[in-house]
Amino acid sequence: MTWLVTGGAGYVGGAVVQALLSTGRRVVVLDDLSRGDPAAVPVEVPLVRASVTDKAAVRRALVEHAVTGVIHLAGLKSVAESVAEPLKYYRQNVGGTLAVIEAMADVGVRRMVLSSSAAVYGAPEGDTISEDAVPCPANPYGATKLISEWMVADAARAFGIGHVILRYFNVAGVGVRTPHRRTDANLVPSAVDAVTRGESPVVFGRDYPTPDGSCVRDFVHVLDVAAAHVAAVDALEAGAGGAVYNVGCGVGHSVGQVLDTIRQVTGVPFVEEIRARREGDPPRVVASVEKIGRELGWRPRYGLSDMVRDECDARSPRPDSRERGPTPASELGERGARIVVLSASVGAGHDGATRELARRLGERGFRVDVLDILRVFSWGSERLLRDVYRNVLCTAPWVYGALFGLACRLPGAAPITRAMLRPARRRLLQLLPPDTRGVVAAYPLASQLVGPLRRSGQLSVPALTYLTDFGVHPIWIAPGIDVHCAAHETSRAQACALGAADVRVAGRMVSAGFQPGSAEEKRHARERFGLPPDGRLALLVAGSWGVGEVAATAADIAGTGVAVPVVVCARNTTLYRRLQRQGVGHVLGWVDDMSTLMHAVDVLVENAGGLTALEAMACGLPVVTYRPVAGHGKANAATMADAEVVTWVRRRGALAAALLEVVDGVRGQRQRDAGLALFELDPATVVADTVKNAEAQAIPDPAG
Repeated sequence: MTWLVTGGAGYVGGAVVQALLSTGRRVVVLDDLSRGDPAAVPVEVPLVRASVTDKAAVRRALVEHAVTGVIHLAGLKSVAESVAEPLKYYRQNVGGTLAVIEAMADVGVRRMVLSSSAAVYGAPEGDTISEDAVPCPANPYGATKLISEWMVADAARAFGIGHVILRYFNVAGVGVRTPHRRTDANLVPSAVDAVTRGESPVVFGRDYPTPDGSCVRDFVHVLDVAAAHVAAVDALEAGAGGAVYNVGCGVGHSVGQVLDTIRQVTGVPFVEEIRARREGDPPRVVASVEKIGRELGWRPRYGLSDMVRDECDARSPRPDSRERGPTPASELGERGARIVVLSASVGAGHDGATRELARRLGERGFRVDVLDILRVFSWGSERLLRDVYRNVLCTAPWVYGALFGLACRLPGAAPITRAMLRPARRRLLQLLPPDTRGVVAAYPLASQLVGPLRRSGQLSVPALTYLTDFGVHPIWIAPGIDVHCAAHETSRAQACALGAADVRVAGRMVSAGFQPGSAEEKRHARERFGLPPDGRLALLVAGSWGVGEVAATAADIAGTGVAVPVVVCARNTTLYRRLQRQGVGHVLGWVDDMSTLMHAVDVLVENAGGLTALEAMACGLPVVTYRPVAGHGKANAATMADAEVVTWVRRRGALAAALLEVVDGVRGQRQRDAGLALFELDPATVVADTVKNAEAQAIPDPAG
């Protein structure tokens, strides 16, 4: 399949192009470069320099490159400019969409993804906006997008065009890095720009009917937007279409909250400039993303702090949480050398680990693609696998635990898994770009796919496994893997016992925002989250899905009288409502800024040994594992307890003493020190060195 991306040299377009390339698809870009950057277009991608309103040019591009589908992104997007120059927006946005549709109809291209906007909704009422809300644009920009949607839907009926319409909310973050920094009017980049220049960011209106008087918006990372386009393309190629989807995070943040996040990330105590409201700005616009998650299997992976940190890093690269300083030139990978990291969209833990690994490899000069391993399966089955895993873990944990334990005891579990995955190996090879210099498996099934390919010689570059779990399950280990990166000596011993070759203690990594906080930061954090200024607080988390005996654990913590629980229910709305009714402790839904919340509390209580536990350790927060979930939760609890980085409480009667001991006792300080020590090593260094060494060995010695 070949996809034409109009506006592919732009901010969103560049990220979409990269995402499509990572799936093995052929891409062509059409862009007049009036606002796009040619550096955003990879050298292997044909670039047609033409206006999207030029029907003849669009038609030639479709024919000459044998295009089978179009992703239409090109257009103007400033609300304020559209109010001042409405005809310009109708000419470009409506006229451009008309030209594209006519060219597609002329040459018989029958698949289209249309870039639309939440601006079509206007100023809707209610907490979140679903796709069935009646559109009522409040400005010319929103009107041009709605008219474009109407044209696509009408043309689909007339010409049989399969289409998906994506309504973006507020896009931020960094996708494709180019030598030229982008400039636009979006809040996050413009505010970060102002702060880095030593100026005051501007707030348009502090008199809206919102908690802090500023507008509330739904911010979504540009990489998540790009992933939504890939999901739409998958659906169209499988024969689906005719749907409209919101693309947002499903969480609202006020302008004031965005500025607070920028203060936290930059450490700059700036004062904003308040101006009058802008015409056409609604007070609150937040997406409902249930439909796209249900039908396309898409969900956002990045939060507001990630977007702000990306924008800050793009302007002034910051050292990581260990303050190691800039990477010396001698340690940089070959510029442009590509490493593919294989993860799986089965929870935020894997996403967070691979995202940070990709970021650090990018700092070292590598070009990094993160590939969801579920994409090697046929369309639709990836969503089925994810849903089955989630449903079993949430509703029948004993089944998951039994299967997990059986695989641990069954000697042939790993070989059986490899045999079952054999048909997917060819698909994985097709998805790997031809210039791949190294592959990192960050999920057990990925190891079982990559290992055999490496062992047979079909994969000629180094294959590494990044053991994201402390407890090493047999499915993690596959013959053919060159290097295994383990968290701790306890994990290394388990991997070696299972037959892994070259297992290295590589430490752990989390986002740079997770660092120990001061007493002043603790006070500020409690104020921000509306928590009491005094007394012990125990943060209770259960992953992005809110899995496990969370309500019972909250009651047990409260019953000790030692600490008050602060429960993060993530996306589990049922759990949130249940705890609200019970009135136990402080109940929160999805929390984007976990680093600040961790500064507010005294101990973390968790049940899986995943990313949140590591983030707490990086913040110098003691961790208690209690009522661990079946399977990997118990395996991680045992291994982490052996490593003395967590306290595993096995009985309710022992909980009170354990909380006191880790918050105020000597054991807690030892545990904090052991946790912080995990971050003295960097798995990205192991990956970078392995790839560089393989490259050096492949280059003939001219003296030889």
